Amino acid sequence: MGIHNRSFKEKWLALFEKENTSEVLPMARYVEDNFYLYDDGTVMDIMQIVAKDLQNCSEQDITYDFAKHWKFHKLNADEYKIIALNFPCDLTEQKKYWKKKIETTKNPYLKNWQKRTLAQLEWLEKNRTKREFFLMFFTENAAAHKEFILRNLQIMATGQEPLLKECDFGRKEQILYKMANQNMNIQR
Repeated sequence: MGIHNRSFKEKWLALFEKENTSEVLPMARYVEDNFYLYDDGTVMDIMQIVAKDLQNCSEQDITYDFAKHWKFHKLNADEYKIIALNFPCDLTEQKKYWKKKIETTKNPYLKNWQKRTLAQLEWLEKNRTKREFFLMFFTENAAAHKEFILRNLQIMATGQEPLLKECDFGRKEQILYKMANQNMNIQR
């Protein structure tokens, strides 16, 4: 047991001796084709899983979506990881609307209710988060990456509502930042 602890400690100390982040993280660069390329040629990408309200779905929709998820997992069992992240609620537009309503309302009773609504929105923005799910996947090269995306968008994006969608560069950066700095809040 002492040998394992020493090797772990040595590895841990070696991380602090690195000069910069690129020596610790293996990602070489972000490619214009909207994915990350590692030093060894491996490709990493992130897509968003679209969550659905299962309480208000019909039994047929739930069964159909389950079949799509099952087929996706059967084809890609070892190539992906599901990430769940909490993001703060952004209610600035709603707060701006209620502030304007409060300024223009002359009825004191109605103004009191509007102030209460604004306080509730501020509480929600401060104390609530929105849980979002992402799919991080790895492929051997750029051609396999393109094939992975096309194949899985055909599976998951069929039907009335897609269950999987691509993320833009800014969103991927937010996700990676949140994963590396879990105690930080990200603004949308």
